[in-house]
Amino acid sequence: MTKETEKLHDLIKEFDTAMLVTQGRDGGLDVRPMQIAAVEENCDLWFLTDADSEKVREIESNPRAQVVAQDGEANFLSLAGTARVVEDRRKLDELWDESYQTWFPGGKADPRIRLIAFDAERGEYWDNRGLNRVEYMLESARARAEGRRPHVKEGEQHGESRL
Repeated sequence: MTKETEKLHDLIKEFDTAMLVTQGRDGGLDVRPMQIAAVEENCDLWFLTDADSEKVREIESNPRAQVVAQDGEANFLSLAGTARVVEDRRKLDELWDESYQTWFPGGKADPRIRLIAFDAERGEYWDNRGLNRVEYMLESARARAEGRRPHVKEGEQHGESRL
């Protein structure tokens, strides 16, 4: 695993929710917040949804998808890949959390529950937390004073990874 992939994985695990982007029936993009059920070592993600949801129809029509997440002004990531709708009760048992009861009052036995497996192909992150934030702010001030663009530390503040 590359340094960038490892960093991307660590950042994704900090998010509880991300925006899932799919292609709508009209050809435009549909975006909705989704609770992240699990993050795999290779940065693939799992979500739960209702079998009758529009996102299920969109994914079945066009599996290309994007996942984006932002934490204030400090932590951003984007994943591109494919999504697929999965009906797997064993995996659901593994992923189930009581917080899902809000959306599925019948619990994990609800026959409408489907999983969305998001298979990440590439990812990009921007990490301006902690020391990275201080360094970025200082570099931005210097760059502005010198009339140039700020230098970003690749691999630390910004990185891309083929997954």
